[in-house]
Amino acid sequence: MSSGLITSEECASCGEIHENAFCPNCGERRLSEKDHSVVALLKDFSSDIFDLDNKLYRTLKSFFYQPAIYASQYIRGARKKFISPIKIFILANAWYFFFPIFDTFKTTLDIQLTGLPQSRFTYNFIQQVIVNSGLSEEDFTTEYNALTSVISKAILVLLPVFIGFFTWLLNVGKREEKPLIMHLNYAFIAVAFLLLVVISTIPGLYRLLALAVDSDLLWSIYSERNITTYVLILINGYAYVLYKDFFEGSGLVKFGKAVIMNLLFIPLIQFYRFILLILTLGWMKLF
Repeated sequence: MSSGLITSEECASCGEIHENAFCPNCGERRLSEKDHSVVALLKDFSSDIFDLDNKLYRTLKSFFYQPAIYASQYIRGARKKFISPIKIFILANAWYFFFPIFDTFKTTLDIQLTGLPQSRFTYNFIQQVIVNSGLSEEDFTTEYNALTSVISKAILVLLPVFIGFFTWLLNVGKREEKPLIMHLNYAFIAVAFLLLVVISTIPGLYRLLALAVDSDLLWSIYSERNITTYVLILINGYAYVLYKDFFEGSGLVKFGKAVIMNLLFIPLIQFYRFILLILTLGWMKLF
């Protein structure tokens, strides 16, 4: 009775005829009867996920503990050793999409109307859009807030692009040695850390701890002011480790560029929120 398994000596990947354990043409391993068992399937899965030598583990280890080394080695060509920064960013973005403990990038209609530096310029425009929509202000606000929450996560890819562009401007004199793509890779790593660790995993674990011990003290610490301070300290600390050897110049020059980066972060966020406003209002008008 046939087992239904392939017993041909032809390589499954490239078609090379051979009798070796590995294809001499492409390196594909030849399967045996044992490879078609449930045990083999589970072993293959666990080795890909948990093997300490695999690419994902090496990448995450460097991402957390040696981000500057991860960025520089990947840029120099260590592509088999590490997952690309943009893939790490996509993974972090997906994690944040499902576990947005701090919904930092969501900007409600009320905040857009009165809570931002540009609100005085956009207030009348927003009010006119509400009038033209034919909806009551309450219904418009409900629809806007639900939609902008989704769009805010979908367009997060713009944030590392903005950061990469501005760090490139800070080093525009070295644009041949450090082209824009290099700056984008560093920015993807920085924003991935923000999404994966700073505003999702750590605050999520903190909330679980506060719920588990039911401590009023822990919940009292969980205030907007403390959250803002925590976010700024953690992301700036990580960014320092990541960028400290990236910028050219003396220690004073590097420090100055780091200060400029921090000062630029606020207008970058406001620009992101303006784009979010336009996209949300545009989507509501079109659909």
